[in-house]
Amino acid sequence: MTAALRNELYKNVIVDLDNFWTELFLGKDWSDQTWNIWKSYKAYEQNEIKIQEKAETGTQILTGDMTEDEMWDWLNFYRENFLNQLTDKFHRPSEKFPTIIKEEEGSKLRCSYFRSSDKCPMGGTDNDYQADFLTKRIGSSNAHSKVHQWSDVRVLGEFTKKKSSGQRNEKFYQLSRLALQVFYTQPLRHFVHGFTAFKSNFELWVFNRSGAYSSGLFNIEDDKEKLVRAICSYLFMSDQELGIDSSIEKVNGRSSVSIYDEKQKETRKFDINPNPFFMVGTIVTLGTTCFETSDKSSVVKYSWVRTPGKSEIDFLQHAHGIDGVVEYVTADIICTIGDHLKDLNFSNAKYLKMMDCNPFICMAEGVEVPRTPQLRDRELRRIVISPRGHSLRSSKTIMEFLVGIRDAIVAHRRLYVEKKILHGDISDGNIILATVGGKTQGMLIDLDHAEMVDPPPGKDDNLFLTGTMKFMALERLQSAANRGETIARTFHHDLESFFYVFIVGCITYERGEKSQEVIDLQAWSTENIKSNYDAKELAILGFRRRILDNFSTKFLDFKALAYELRTILFGEPGDEYSTPEDYEAEYEKIIKAFSNTIEDLRGKINQLLHNYYTITVPLNESLANILNYLDGTIENKLLARGTS
Repeated sequence: MTAALRNELYKNVIVDLDNFWTELFLGKDWSDQTWNIWKSYKAYEQNEIKIQEKAETGTQILTGDMTEDEMWDWLNFYRENFLNQLTDKFHRPSEKFPTIIKEEEGSKLRCSYFRSSDKCPMGGTDNDYQADFLTKRIGSSNAHSKVHQWSDVRVLGEFTKKKSSGQRNEKFYQLSRLALQVFYTQPLRHFVHGFTAFKSNFELWVFNRSGAYSSGLFNIEDDKEKLVRAICSYLFMSDQELGIDSSIEKVNGRSSVSIYDEKQKETRKFDINPNPFFMVGTIVTLGTTCFETSDKSSVVKYSWVRTPGKSEIDFLQHAHGIDGVVEYVTADIICTIGDHLKDLNFSNAKYLKMMDCNPFICMAEGVEVPRTPQLRDRELRRIVISPRGHSLRSSKTIMEFLVGIRDAIVAHRRLYVEKKILHGDISDGNIILATVGGKTQGMLIDLDHAEMVDPPPGKDDNLFLTGTMKFMALERLQSAANRGETIARTFHHDLESFFYVFIVGCITYERGEKSQEVIDLQAWSTENIKSNYDAKELAILGFRRRILDNFSTKFLDFKALAYELRTILFGEPGDEYSTPEDYEAEYEKIIKAFSNTIEDLRGKINQLLHNYYTITVPLNESLANILNYLDGTIENKLLARGTS
């Protein structure tokens, strides 16, 4: 289990839920059928024990302390002689295996179980993890393929005979790692069922975007009914009971979403590209997943939003009319975590003890941890925003890169001054370039971590380091690293994040991931807050050698701008991290610095345009395309001349 996954699950794993079994496995359409199967198997087992000495029963009797291979011998035997009685595959009735009463409702097996191995591995991610137990839908195109796809997995299981003091946590970590692969390949998955079996115990689990929840430990011998019926239940569960999302309609090769607009009292339909262009590789998260509309004009964004509290929908609606911020189109709520787990009893529940976790990274979404475990509800919200745009990293010219950041800062000021909204998560991923009125403009997206400035947030709203670690302000890192507590976010922290977006772009956008300059910046976003702070502080203090000397070729002309921004934000020595009282002055200085550099670059372009009047472009090209062509061509000439 990686440190990142361990941190993310810290204080988000709740165990010993008294009614986990009764709420999730009893009272369902298929519960009577699992009871009938259990009665049949129990009768067989009791008869076998009478006939044979236990040492002679082998793997036909489910016992504790089974190895993985022994467990699979039993699972195959159980399927062949009991589960197959519910299918057309069973052709040998026998007094040895009591007949299972088949219920009229809930007796259809929807899934089958498998194991992965070197001969039949897991596929669909870059990891080579294997699953001791997995289920897939019967009749799916990949049901019996030689490679199990993570995108087909319905339920997961991990078991071992290995004895160790931390066995419970070890198997949970392994199961969590597998659950992460499921969420990554099925980004709209609502939740994932799983179980662990080790030595003489087993535990039932469910993972969702708020964490992991368990039944607590059961004994395989004393609670054998629960294990046998749980395995059956996983095979009977419907897609909805397995957490499969059904919000995207697929008809005749086309994918679409239908959203009922509460204000307009109408349903709006959007055709989408079925492959998301953005998704996250974490479990406990907003689970943000973005799809592009077929006409490339808008984005359909899914995210699991904490409740109660303001969401991105609220902030975007409030920000309506602010130039440079994406526009809200429509939205709806698909489901909540409470829809599935609201009846669980948390009165005797506990947090799973996890070691070596960093609380500031663990609580990266800023959720205050209740002293006693409770359900942390989230809503799966779907929002349509416009325009689509493209990433800052995809800038076609250095002018586009520079203007994109400057425009986003201008939008940030309007948002802060006119609407009293602080964005709170400035990163290169949250600035897009969009064509507005025939010209490319930088815009802000993703207000998931935004907050209202007036009234100020409560004292508990800034307990944790929300935002993107690489672009985190030094003052917040310093407080977390040195005092064990962080401080409220301010406009200055966001402006500092814009600065990091700028210098990271100047260093990395021309280089590959394996270049030393890019690797050096990874020290800003490790799992250790103190290390992140130390590395970033050293970079600011030793700015010329550690930052400016690493600018890539196309960005060399921006060294003066970078140094000016550093002085505005940190003072001449580079060691002033606090927020000034006059926000307007700091905004003005930073925007002016960008604008002056932009005008200087345009002046050079115009001068070279005058000198290189022989540049030829097609007469039928639009003015915008001609300007883009000239920008790129003249910038290359500027570089060739080594202008500065």
